[in-house]
Amino acid sequence: MLSFQGRVVLAILTSIPIYNMAIYKWPQSLIKEGDAIIRNFIWTGDPTKRKGITLRWEKLCKPIKEGGLGIKSLKEVNNVMLCKLNWIFMRREEPWSQMIYAKFHTKSGDRIKYHKSSSVWPGIKFAEPITKPFIGWIIGNGKKINFWRDTWATSIPPRERIDLPNHLWKLCTTKVSDFINPDGWNFPTDISLVLLAMGINIFSITCNPNSEDIQIWKPDIHGDFSVKNAFVSTRDRIDTSWWWKYTWLQCLHPGLSGFAWKLMNQILPTDDLIQRKKIQLVSICNHCGLTAESTNHLFFECNVGKVLWSWAISTFNIAAVAENDS
Repeated sequence: MLSFQGRVVLAILTSIPIYNMAIYKWPQSLIKEGDAIIRNFIWTGDPTKRKGITLRWEKLCKPIKEGGLGIKSLKEVNNVMLCKLNWIFMRREEPWSQMIYAKFHTKSGDRIKYHKSSSVWPGIKFAEPITKPFIGWIIGNGKKINFWRDTWATSIPPRERIDLPNHLWKLCTTKVSDFINPDGWNFPTDISLVLLAMGINIFSITCNPNSEDIQIWKPDIHGDFSVKNAFVSTRDRIDTSWWWKYTWLQCLHPGLSGFAWKLMNQILPTDDLIQRKKIQLVSICNHCGLTAESTNHLFFECNVGKVLWSWAISTFNIAAVAENDS
C-alpha cells in the first residue's frame, strides 16, 4: 500500500494524457472525471473511492510555496499545452499553421464567421485570449505584424480599442511596415495622435528596418516560450504560505512532511472534523480521556500535548507556541 506521499509523487508524474492535450481541447466533463480519479487516488489509493475530509482540488493543485502539493490539474495541463499550440500557430512558420490560418481567416486577417470542421482549431481558438497578453514583438521591418490586430505596441491590439463596423474592418489590412522607412518610423501626424489617445507613444518603441520582426514571449527574459513559463504566467496566484519551507525540509521524513501539511491545512481527520461532515461519532481524546478530540485540544489543551511541548521547548531551546500564534 503506497503512502500518502508516494501517491502524490505518482500523481505529479502522471503524463499519459499530455500528448493528446497538446492538440485537442478536452471536454469539461472528461477533465472533471480525470481530476476526480487523480484526487481519489491521492487521498485513498483507490481511484473509485472518495474520502470525506480533503482539501479543495484547486488548493491542492497550488505550488508547494502556496500551501498546495504542486500537482497540476488536467484543466491546467490542457490550457498550457494549448497555449504552446497557439504560440506555434501565431508564429505561422510551420506549413500546418499557415494552412489553418488561411482556412479560418479572411484576407483582411479577421476570423471567419461561419463554421468549418476541424479537430485542432477549437483548441487554438480557445488558447488565444490566454496567450495574447503575453505575446509581444521585437519590431524589425514590420512586414510580419498586422498593425490593427497584433499586440505590437501594448498587450491589447489597436483594433480592440476602436469600435468600427465589421465591414469597415475588412478594409483595414495595414501592416506595421507601411509606417516604416529606411530611417525608422514614418507616421502621419493624425495617426500619431490617434495612437497617443490610446496611450501609445510610438517614438518610445524601437524598430530596426534592416531586420525581420521577431515574436517574443514577454514573461521570459530571452523571449522564448516554454510550457513551464506559460504555466507560471497564466495561473492564478495566492499568497505564499509562511510555513511551507519548514514543512518540506529535506531532513524530515516524507511521512512527517505529509502530516505537517495536513495539520497546517486543517484537514487532519480528527473527531470534530468528522462530525462536521454529518457523521455521528462519539468523540473522546485517546491520550487524556477527558474531553472530545479536536486539533486544538490535541496540540494545545491536552495534558499529554503540554508535556511534549514543555520537553521540546527545554530540549531544543525554542520559543513556546500558543494556540493563537500564526
